Amino acid sequence: MYGTVPDGHPALPATARFLDADGTARVQDLMRRRFFLYRLVRLADRALRRELPLVALALALK
Repeated sequence: MYGTVPDGHPALPATARFLDADGTARVQDLMRRRFFLYRLVRLADRALRRELPLVALALALK
């Protein structure tokens, strides 16, 4: 199902770009403030010593 839009759902044309390190850090900060579960997941990652590279995307509708 990844990358596909099910029949009957609207699709919008858009472009995506990867954010740089500063942009990714800003997204992380916003996620941390908005979603408590995000903080728990990141805490679990640190506790388990998982260092996963994080990326952020910026979407722009055409």
